[in-house]
Amino acid sequence: VSGATAFAERFYQALANRKPLTTAVSVGQTAMGREGNQWYRPVLYLRWENNDGGRLFGEETTLLFERYVENLVAKLEAEKGVLEYIDLFAETSTSLSSFGPNYQSNLAPGLDNLASSYQSNQIDENNVIASIENIVANHQKFVLIGEPGSGKSTALKHIALSQAKEFLSNKFTAPMPFILELEFWSKDKSFDSFVRQQWQEIQLPNVSLQDYFTKGKVILYLDGLGVILGNSEKRVNRVSQIKKWLHSSQAPQKVIVTCRSDYYEDDDINLRLPTFEIQPMSTDLIRSFVSHKLNDESDHFLKQIFSNGENQDTKNSIQQLASNPYLLYALIIIYQYEPGNKLPQNSGALFSRLVKALWKREREKPNTELLSYSEVETYFADLANYMFRQNSLIVKRETAISILNNDRNLLLAGKNASLLVVQDNTVRFKSRSIQDYFLAVTLNDEDINSILKNLNSILKKPIIFHGKRLREPWDYPIIALSGLVNEPNEIIKYIAEKDPYLAAMCLDSGVKVNDDILEFIVTKLVQTFDIAIKDNIEEIVKGENIGETKKLLAQDYLHRLGIDILPILGKILIDPEKNAFIKCAIIDLLYIYDDNDTRIIHFLSDIVKDPSIEEKAMQLANKQLRYFKTVLIPSIGSGSIVVTVSTSKISEVSQIIQEAWHRVQKYESQYDKLQLRFSAISALGRLKNKEATLPLIDGLIDPNNDVRQACLTSLKSSGWQPETNKEQLYLAIAENRWSDCQGFGELAISPLLSVLDDETEAIQISVITTLGEFGLKAQDAVVPIFNKLFAQNTSIELKKTCIEAICLIPTKIAVIGLLKASLTVSEYLQNLALDKFNNNIDYKQKLAGLSHALEVDFDSIIQPKINPTIGKIFKGDENTKLKIAAIEKLGELGSVDAINILLSTMNQENEKLVIACINALSNHKQLNVISAIVEKLKDDKNSIKKEAIKSLGKLQAEIAVDELVKLLPSQQKKKRFGINIPKISTWFENNLVGDILDALQQIGTPEAQQAIDSWYSQNK
Repeated sequence: VSGATAFAERFYQALANRKPLTTAVSVGQTAMGREGNQWYRPVLYLRWENNDGGRLFGEETTLLFERYVENLVAKLEAEKGVLEYIDLFAETSTSLSSFGPNYQSNLAPGLDNLASSYQSNQIDENNVIASIENIVANHQKFVLIGEPGSGKSTALKHIALSQAKEFLSNKFTAPMPFILELEFWSKDKSFDSFVRQQWQEIQLPNVSLQDYFTKGKVILYLDGLGVILGNSEKRVNRVSQIKKWLHSSQAPQKVIVTCRSDYYEDDDINLRLPTFEIQPMSTDLIRSFVSHKLNDESDHFLKQIFSNGENQDTKNSIQQLASNPYLLYALIIIYQYEPGNKLPQNSGALFSRLVKALWKREREKPNTELLSYSEVETYFADLANYMFRQNSLIVKRETAISILNNDRNLLLAGKNASLLVVQDNTVRFKSRSIQDYFLAVTLNDEDINSILKNLNSILKKPIIFHGKRLREPWDYPIIALSGLVNEPNEIIKYIAEKDPYLAAMCLDSGVKVNDDILEFIVTKLVQTFDIAIKDNIEEIVKGENIGETKKLLAQDYLHRLGIDILPILGKILIDPEKNAFIKCAIIDLLYIYDDNDTRIIHFLSDIVKDPSIEEKAMQLANKQLRYFKTVLIPSIGSGSIVVTVSTSKISEVSQIIQEAWHRVQKYESQYDKLQLRFSAISALGRLKNKEATLPLIDGLIDPNNDVRQACLTSLKSSGWQPETNKEQLYLAIAENRWSDCQGFGELAISPLLSVLDDETEAIQISVITTLGEFGLKAQDAVVPIFNKLFAQNTSIELKKTCIEAICLIPTKIAVIGLLKASLTVSEYLQNLALDKFNNNIDYKQKLAGLSHALEVDFDSIIQPKINPTIGKIFKGDENTKLKIAAIEKLGELGSVDAINILLSTMNQENEKLVIACINALSNHKQLNVISAIVEKLKDDKNSIKKEAIKSLGKLQAEIAVDELVKLLPSQQKKKRFGINIPKISTWFENNLVGDILDALQQIGTPEAQQAIDSWYSQNK
């Protein structure tokens, strides 16, 4: 008694201090001062709450608990290692040698390793917990999720088995495990009633459940939360009962729940408990497991599994199937039973061959007479279909027999072949996956049109809620069906037209389609990124972020399609018909792919290098936003949105639409700032790949400073360091270290020109100044600098910088440009340009430039893109003025070479230029000049004659007297009305007389004076 009293005192004190039950027991045992395994006996007779004669547990109660737990241990150990996929084997005493070595180990190899891949997504998605035991020790209540066949139920049973053994070995001081399989919860009972019913059915003591649960005496294991079927409303109601019960005062202290991952994604089934997900088996674990099972044959098997290499990110391959324990074991069965055959590549084909292999194995047992699988398949399919229609995973035994052709032996064979589970008076399929396969059989047909007809009757438009595609009952059977048909292209396309998410799930199961169908699915999914489609308008009205939830959903399903879609996504990125919503969403998706995959890099590079891709995408995006206005604004007043968007709150439609429109306006203003190029730069930076750095390095000299800085940031974040002079130069430019550019010589010219069009004037000034300092090495910079100088929106300060830089690069074009600047810009800049022309350009440079000015159209050289036909007249006038100015400057030079250029130019057709040349030459009294001007007295154009006459007079050209006199009109008198009238051919010819007489007067020789006197005497 003293020992028991000491135990009780310390035991309950530890519990009061919130110590775990096992710790409290250990503390109490230490207080007793007893060792060995008999310490518990005094405690069993301790008087506790006057219950059952003063014992902790009555003798009958103790025996019942012990019997239940012993039965539970026996049941769990009978499941051959408590691994779900072991259940595939027939439960028979017949040797399994045809399937390989004995699989009846109590704890199959790999479970401990498998537990190490359990992952917490409650606190930190990267926090991997070492073992399932650690999860149990650190969490009172949690949910264990995973893909079908990942080992959820296996893990739960393994935990329960360990707990049961601890309970028995410690004689009831440890909590007792209590397993509830939720598929046996009938729809007409409350959850609390179901728990009590199960407690009674396993013949546990009829005592207060609340007492056992709340004081930590029982650990509850809820297996199969996802099996709760029914429509959404009914399912929500049933799950709500569990939630309420788990958080009530009568709930157990410790609860473990299992559920399929995709089912648990639905908000209405989420229990809001810490959640751990079983990850796919690693390549090392697959190899270890297969080597253990197949021994010498493992290498050949593994070659098929890893035919695409050991990249676990590779999708749509047999490796993805093998990463699932259940499916891996199925592959091993098929491999052993069909030696030499290629392993199935998708889940539908896998289950087809597995079921056939298991049935054939059952038929080959001694003294067994069974129908062939082809004869019985339809019966099992009918059973699956009946259970599906009844919205139940179990049926009564007699009902199952009636569906199975009233053949009890067929039911028994199904059980022995591990297709069915027969328990008491109920029947269910061994796994949901096998049931889904038989449902797929009901949809299949040799005629493709019949299959499409069957699909049409069950396919629905996907329901998207809170960023998730709600699971449909037919999803997995349809996925299995896609793997059963020989040519899945037409079926997959048909599915994708109605539900591209489901089509992606089919491909994720391993089904292969041609490139056209794959691109069709991808295009359907990325179209979800477009916010102006009808579904997304509904999303806005319902208060969702504009397109955001669907974007995340589509990204998830695109990821399921694997890396083969990268070239398709790349094509969409540069497709001029796709808007920025779609393209940015695709770029956001790229982070999930392998950094070493370079197939997307050149598409991203195109976006970074070519601003027109972004510009077009932005235009389309803004067009989509304007589309919202046409849809939403009319709806505000008319309430027509009710037609577009289903809602039960008709009275609130107007207010909802108004609020939605405000969100669209806000989003539009934000979207104007969106930079597709920045997204591409960021994606390239994430790749941390040598090839991905190349476009980023080129981006360091992009005309847009923001782009340069984005590229620089991405490069630095990836740890990039410049390795060549070129990269050093690019880095200097991106960091605006202009003075350092001189040290790179001519290598710097082209990169500097690349950034000349930066929007920041300060950068333009720095670049132009730096280019000028290179002198004639920067000849390629002359035209771009002039484009800045003569642009209408260029500031005076920038124009000044252009003029100062140009005079340091005295090419022919530079000379012409300075001359033009002296004619066209502001007075201050005209004077500056003229000063630079006169004082900074040497004679040879001037002569070459002025001569070149007479040969070219300067405006067409510096601005070839803005010289349309419609502007030729205006451009011609400007060009002529510039040439005249060049002629005048040549005249000012007055050198032999300059005069020769003028003499040559004087022979062209342009009247204005000829006149300018004559005028420029009139300051140079040289024989060849006078002779050339005299020749122009013979020109057909009187304007040229007139200028030549004046110039000859100015030159006092004695040799021109005779030619000038010849130009004087002859005098012929004619009597008319008694008046003598001189006959002059034209008015202009008459006007030349005065110029000729003035020229002769200027010449002043006797011959000239005589000619003057003679003309006057004849014309008195």
